[in-house]
Amino acid sequence: MEALETLDLSLYADTALGLETGLSDDSECWASVAAAGLQFYGYDGPDGLDGRVMPAPGDRLGLVRAPDNPADANAVEIWWRNEHMLGHLPRGVAAELAPRLDGGEPVRAYCADPGTGEAWSLVVLLVGRGVEALHRQRLERLTNTRAWEERLELLDAEEAVWGRERMLPDPDVPWGRVTTTTIPEPTTAQFMAAQRFWEGRRRVQTERRAAAVYAFHMIPKERPALPAGPVDEALRGRVFGWWDEVPATLKTKTQWAEAGRKLAKGAAPFAAVEYGRGRRYRRHDLYAVSDTVAMREASPQAVAAAAEAAFRSGRLRVW
Repeated sequence: MEALETLDLSLYADTALGLETGLSDDSECWASVAAAGLQFYGYDGPDGLDGRVMPAPGDRLGLVRAPDNPADANAVEIWWRNEHMLGHLPRGVAAELAPRLDGGEPVRAYCADPGTGEAWSLVVLLVGRGVEALHRQRLERLTNTRAWEERLELLDAEEAVWGRERMLPDPDVPWGRVTTTTIPEPTTAQFMAAQRFWEGRRRVQTERRAAAVYAFHMIPKERPALPAGPVDEALRGRVFGWWDEVPATLKTKTQWAEAGRKLAKGAAPFAAVEYGRGRRYRRHDLYAVSDTVAMREASPQAVAAAAEAAFRSGRLRVW
């Protein structure tokens, strides 16, 4: 559902989006999506007596969770000026962001392109640590797309030289008829030259993907503050129905890792959160801070260098 491949902040000067300094120096995660459901909420319709329900490029938008939506428990509504509901985030994006929004992770929304008023024409820019997974997917897709473009370019070049039929005039046939002939197979020297060309392209692709890994790991990750106060022992073994019921003193294994802590050896879940049904059923174990130990800190440069070395050795695939 990606709508923008690159972002030119000069188009949003003197707007709320233009104040996002983290986008200009690549220190913020971001992703763009096309809004769903514009046709159902009067988008581009009249706004009072003197305007239209259509945000300007760079306007701040609001994201509101709607867990009671009968069609999708992960629904995230898009609002403008706190009085006009414009539509929803696409279902796949909402499924990714809903737990993060419910967990309090920061996600800011802006109008990147108001569109034409037709369905799916509004492009929403999402910024913040909560869209880290979408940011990662965008980097992967851009890298893979360029790799395929290079492969197609090379295949076209090879086809132009080897194994391609061409039309030649036949002097023995009257009326200018032509016959076809096939260019012969390449010589050993031509084959070796093509192999060297392929290896060069592969090196470029590897360096490009490693650079993407490096750039992503260089983004500073904000670590949430540890909760103050002891855990209520009465909550031990409880199963919560949704994230907003979980107290700040209980977190999942991933959330503790983001806070700089890891589970102690043999730690058993303190509680759990369960929601959904059927194929949408989800269960996440929760742990108290007493079940964790502090992780050894590593600088962003060390993390990036380790990721790049692992990728070059073939032990790490780009997401």
